[in-house]
Amino acid sequence: MFAPSGRLARGAMAAVCTTAILSAAACTSGGSGGSGGSAASPSAEPSGAGGPGVSPQPSLSPSAGSPTPSAAATTAADRAEPAPTSTWPDLPPDRLAWRDKPKGAYAADAEEIHTKANDMLNRMETTYGSQHGAKCWPDRPTMWTDQCTLGATKAEAAAKQSLEWIKNEPAATFTTLRANAAKVTKAAGAYRTNGCASDPKADTTRKACQDAAYTIAQAYNYLRDGFNAALEAR
Repeated sequence: MFAPSGRLARGAMAAVCTTAILSAAACTSGGSGGSGGSAASPSAEPSGAGGPGVSPQPSLSPSAGSPTPSAAATTAADRAEPAPTSTWPDLPPDRLAWRDKPKGAYAADAEEIHTKANDMLNRMETTYGSQHGAKCWPDRPTMWTDQCTLGATKAEAAAKQSLEWIKNEPAATFTTLRANAAKVTKAAGAYRTNGCASDPKADTTRKACQDAAYTIAQAYNYLRDGFNAALEAR
């Protein structure tokens, strides 16, 4: 008597369970489509929405205040100082020009005078500097001071000593040395005449001072070239 009812009871319970499972699945699927359902998945929120408690995704684009790499490079280039372009080359265009001149008269004692002069010029360069190392180099602030006046005086003295050594030589000899010594002496005079050591402000005067100082800074090289040229009868 009790077996059939037992089977029915178990069947009824299975039906109830099946119905409950289907109802739960229906609730779950239906809740996700509701407009205000509390069961909505957080992943359904748009990325970076910025809602309460939601951390926005970091942006890969530069912020408004950060320049792009190309803009940063341009800005840095605009700020950079232009590369210095000196108007005073290491070697004046007329130095060593004697190499292209035709040979002239040769002095018999050119080598003896050359050796004597070389010793003097080396000593003067070591003591007072030459080219960039000279106080009269146009790009140096000392060019406008008495330090350059001293350099001009010493350069002029070296030029006069050079001419003293060849004063008894034939006029056709040491032609390059004579011309270069005259150039150095003229530059030293121009430096003093223009009052360059007082740092004049007139543009024309400053240009004349720089030209003179440039020659003074090259003085020992000019004189050495003159003695070297004499060895080749130039």
